[in-house]
Amino acid sequence: MDNRNSTFVTVLAWVLIIFSGFGLVISIFQNILLNTTFPIEEFENAITTDADDGIYTLIYSNFRLIIALVGLMILTFFISSIALLKRKNWSRISLSILFSIGILHMVFSILMQFYFIVGDEGLFDIGDPFFWGILFIAFFGISMISLLLWLIFKLNSSKIKAEFIGYS
Repeated sequence: MDNRNSTFVTVLAWVLIIFSGFGLVISIFQNILLNTTFPIEEFENAITTDADDGIYTLIYSNFRLIIALVGLMILTFFISSIALLKRKNWSRISLSILFSIGILHMVFSILMQFYFIVGDEGLFDIGDPFFWGILFIAFFGISMISLLLWLIFKLNSSKIKAEFIGYS
């Protein structure tokens, strides 16, 4: 590596390699277990016949596909993280896209958890434990969205972009 390489990119790459590596191992085992030992057909049939809500049916009837796509996304993270360490420009762009998908996922998760906890009952009062759960979910989600936005802006800053010129 040369002197113009930032510590930020190196540290980010190593952190992403470690976490996505662990995630990849877990995802591989999850896919193996899901496709060999878990009676997914019975699960899908039971949920689609008993579900009142379309969102449950959508999620559980496509369970294998969702788990496979998550595994593919983790693999993409892992490959992009290694390429980021090698200062490949496509990895910087790829990670920005994956972080954007992460933001959309966090917004969707916050809305879905709010929907499932609150439902038709309306908002809880401050003494209810669910109120504090919703507040924590919202705080955590907004924090993660802020972190991902910061990483996107940092990876697309002119200083970091200049670092990738000549390595691609």
